[in-house]
Amino acid sequence: MRQVASQDHKSNSIDMLNGPIWNRVLRFALPVAATGVLEQLFNATGVAIVGNFSGSHDTQAVAAVTVTVALTW
Repeated sequence: MRQVASQDHKSNSIDMLNGPIWNRVLRFALPVAATGVLEQLFNATGVAIVGNFSGSHDTQAVAAVTVTVALTW
C-alpha cells in the first residue's frame, strides 16, 4: 500500500535533475508565465473600472499600487 502512494507522488512531480531539461523547464515555466499574464489582465481591469467611475487621482493611485504589487509579489 505504501509503494502505491509513493508511485502516485512521483507521477505528479517533475524531476529537474535527470534527463532532458528543456521540456521540463517549459512544463514548469508556462504556468508561471500564464499566472503573470492573468495577474496583469486583472490589474488592467481594475484600473479600467476605477477610471470609469472616479477621477484621475484615483486611477493614478490604483495604477501605482498595481505596479508596486506586481514588483513585490
